Amino acid sequence: RLNPNGTTDAYSNSVNNSIFSCDLQNDGKVIFGGSFTIPGPRIARMNVDGSTDYSFDVGAGANDQVNVVKVLNNGKILVAGNFTNFAGVTCGRIVRLNSNNSLDTSFNSGQQGADGNINCVYILSNGKIIIGGNFLSYNGVLVNRLVRINSDGSIDSSFIVGSGANQVVNCVTEQADGK
Repeated sequence: RLNPNGTTDAYSNSVNNSIFSCDLQNDGKVIFGGSFTIPGPRIARMNVDGSTDYSFDVGAGANDQVNVVKVLNNGKILVAGNFTNFAGVTCGRIVRLNSNNSLDTSFNSGQQGADGNINCVYILSNGKIIIGGNFLSYNGVLVNRLVRINSDGSIDSSFIVGSGANQVVNCVTEQADGK
C-alpha cells in the first residue's frame, strides 16, 4: 500500500500468489482477488491499516482464479474469474456477495454462466453488467467473449454484438454517450 507521498506502509500479512483486482469499500477496507490461497481462498479483505480482515469469511471461496472484484453502490460485491465453484456452490464464473459476505442468491448466472475465463466487468449506470473475457457462450447462448447481463445475472438478450470479439477481451468501459 502506498501513502500519498509514495512511501509504503509496512504490511505484515502477505499473499502467496498474484493479486489481479481490488476495489475499495465505503468504509475504507479493500477487497482483493487473485490466484492466492493465503490469506483467503482467492478473495480477501484488507483493513484500513493494511492488516488482513479475518472477519471477511467467504467459506471455501473460489476454486480457481478471481480476476475481478467490484464493490457495488449497495455494498454488494461482484466477483468474476475462472472459478466454477464459490463457497461450495456451482456457478458460472461470476457471483455476487451480499454485504455480509454471503452468496447473494438473487444473482443467478446459472450453472453454465460463462464457459471460459471472465477477465473484465463494467457496471452500467442502469445496473446492467458488461462482461468480457475468453468465453464463447453464456448460459448456452453464443456471445463470443462479450455479453451484457441483467442485474440478476441473466443474459440481456437485447444487447447484440453480432459475431462478438475474435480475440480475448481484457477491458470494457462506457463512453460518455452511453456506447
